[in-house]
Amino acid sequence: MPNIFIIFLIFLIHVSSILKSENVKLKYITLSENNLPESRILIDRQKKKIANKGKEKKKNKYENEFEKINKKEPKSNKKPVSINKYNFKVNFMKEKEKPSAEEIKIFYDNLTKLDKKGSITIKGYAMKREGDSTSKVRRLSLKRALFLRSLLLKENYNITQIYVKALGHDNELEGNKDIVIITND
Repeated sequence: MPNIFIIFLIFLIHVSSILKSENVKLKYITLSENNLPESRILIDRQKKKIANKGKEKKKNKYENEFEKINKKEPKSNKKPVSINKYNFKVNFMKEKEKPSAEEIKIFYDNLTKLDKKGSITIKGYAMKREGDSTSKVRRLSLKRALFLRSLLLKENYNITQIYVKALGHDNELEGNKDIVIITND
């Protein structure tokens, strides 16, 4: 019995040193409860946070107040820059996933007016016809929006700045309801 207790204590000493190690804290070693590895980006962010916390703790509260007083910026008379939103629509034929050649030409003509650095929202719509389910209409609107997104990607637009929304049927739209609206924010 005493031998088992001594072996158990030795085991605990080894396990506690592993659990206290820097690798476990930074999650380079995953414990059995966490089966999913963490992203390298998240690990790097955690390192930066830890480093920044160490720097902040070194300053005392009086230095922080002094910095806040000095950081007050003078008010400037500059007017905020207004960002022009630009939007256009692409019409589709009934039940078609791709627009006509004329509409694609209009799409490419309007591309020159879009800002490549700004975000782009693509909202797809489709008219709900008799016997169509809501999910069918939404899928059609999604296919239309994704088709136009693929054209944007071919023109070297940033994929992380393109947002696609498949809205399906909307009663508030007037005129042709088989459209995709592209907005540049």
